[in-house]
Amino acid sequence: GYIGADGAQGVQGTAGTNGTIGVNGAQGVQGVQGTTGAAGSGTITDDTTTNSTYYPVFATATTGTLNASVSSSKATWNPSTGLLTLTGLTVTNTITGNISGTASYTIGTSGGAVQSWDNRTITPSAMSAGRMGFGFTSFNNNNTSPYADYFHLRSYTDASGGNDNLVVFNKSSIGMRIYQRAFGNATAYSSYKDVAWTDGTNASGSWGISITGSAATFTSTSQNSQFNSIGVGTAASGTAGRINGGQIYASDWLRTTGDTGLYFESKGYGLWSAGSAGASYGNASTYGAGVGSWQGWNITNDFTWMGRDNTDCGLYDSSSGHWIIYSPYNTSYIGLNSSSTSASYSVYLSGSLYTTSTITEASDKRKKKDIVTIDGALAKVNQLRGVYYSKIDNPVKNLQDKREMGVIAQEVDL
Repeated sequence: GYIGADGAQGVQGTAGTNGTIGVNGAQGVQGVQGTTGAAGSGTITDDTTTNSTYYPVFATATTGTLNASVSSSKATWNPSTGLLTLTGLTVTNTITGNISGTASYTIGTSGGAVQSWDNRTITPSAMSAGRMGFGFTSFNNNNTSPYADYFHLRSYTDASGGNDNLVVFNKSSIGMRIYQRAFGNATAYSSYKDVAWTDGTNASGSWGISITGSAATFTSTSQNSQFNSIGVGTAASGTAGRINGGQIYASDWLRTTGDTGLYFESKGYGLWSAGSAGASYGNASTYGAGVGSWQGWNITNDFTWMGRDNTDCGLYDSSSGHWIIYSPYNTSYIGLNSSSTSASYSVYLSGSLYTTSTITEASDKRKKKDIVTIDGALAKVNQLRGVYYSKIDNPVKNLQDKREMGVIAQEVDL
């Protein structure tokens, strides 16, 4: 037969009631805290099988401290400055970079080596202030031979500490040179002084020595002390063979080994060996033009024995302004009491002559022999013509126009 129709859906039943929640159990008792273990010691080493360089374990963005077994010894890393500060620690390997701080440290205890810098034209600014540099350079600081070792000294950190210094040691021979330039200057060192050795070994040139203050003594036990140039007092040393300034005391001879002698630098004249000057006689000769172009010897500012080359000479009294003795060059006559002379007379006296003894002339009986009386001498004298006259070219200026009395020599015929 036919399938019957679906029946109507039944009504949903009512929901059941929830059961009651159970009570929580009681909290258990907390266990006792264990005892902290004792601090252990250990060593951080570099595993060279995987790395050739060891880096401290610090975060790059934070400051860190690695303490050693002793609380006062540690390594502190500051990432903002890039500095690793070692306190109470010893570094036995190579440190690359700068070392700073006030703590004492030893470099290269194994072999004592410090790495050098090759810089052959050094300027003060080539190295930071507050540092000392060492290395290889040019002795002339211009990248040419001879070459040298150097110490570059910039010990203070600003210009208030003074100039910078460079000390070089010649590598070709024993020689030492000290350069100096303004603090931090960017121009190569050029102003210097060479250091001289006391024994002169491998030293060349003229070495100046200045002595100031209390008296000093030069001594030598094995050889003669020789000085090419000496400055005494406040004067600078002069050219070779000269002594400038101050006073020199000697208890023995002052000797020269050559033909030179005493020279007055600021005046341009002096004294030297007569033989060196070409003189045929004497010990010493004048050198240079002298005061007023007259060469000679002055006594107490009043009397001077002086002369001019190829001109004249004599003894001059500057207090009265006249010549005591005067003679022209290359003549056989002199003037007394003035510079007036006459070729007709060996001696020309300006003024009167006074004597306390006898004047012997050529007509003196003691100067004659074979004496015979002249017959009629008076008559012969009466034949002479007496005249008045004025001399031509009288060498005495104040007598040139004066009339004199006498005879004419050509008219005397006995």
